[in-house]
Amino acid sequence: MHFSTTFASWISKFHYLHLVTKIKNEMRELISSFTAFMFIVNLFAQTIDPDSQKLIESFVKSNIDIQWEEVDQSTVSKVFSGTFYKIDVSFIETGSGASSCGSDNYINVNGSAVNMIEPIHIDLDCPVLMSVIKKDFLLHDESSALLFEAALNVLYPVDEDDIQHVKHLHKDSQWIFLRGKFFDDFTAFIVTTGLNGGVTNIKLQLAYAVN
Repeated sequence: MHFSTTFASWISKFHYLHLVTKIKNEMRELISSFTAFMFIVNLFAQTIDPDSQKLIESFVKSNIDIQWEEVDQSTVSKVFSGTFYKIDVSFIETGSGASSCGSDNYINVNGSAVNMIEPIHIDLDCPVLMSVIKKDFLLHDESSALLFEAALNVLYPVDEDDIQHVKHLHKDSQWIFLRGKFFDDFTAFIVTTGLNGGVTNIKLQLAYAVN
């Protein structure tokens, strides 16, 4: 009995480590490809022969460092599917070590799909965040709004000074989740729902005026 339990525990750990390695490799490939693409864009105006381009791409990919950690799944899993990870991406520079080229990014791994959710930089729709909402999640009352707000607190944490501004409003078919001050206005996620509370759209607005 003890052997069976120990063996089962070993198998469970083996599967976990295999999954972690698989996810890390997929994230590294995703970020490396994007970083390499940005290098190519910067070099586009110059004349580069195909062989040199391949060497540059290989060099860039081999010098990417990714630090990652799993976030509080118990909170986000009540609203979103898949598993979320926070990643910090750095490029290893000769003689000076790692130089950050992207921090506080959040990756969602859902089956074989790996996507980066939308960052808070500009006004935009959020199709990636929208795509990982659980099909059975309904945003239709105060309890479900608190669940959604708690998930946002994990995926889009605010500075200590902005915690006092975190709240949500309900106007007609929209729930507005305020995340912090932006000059005289508030950064907000505007979530539109259908008649039954199903989420139909998520939009990020940097400067939402609260009347």
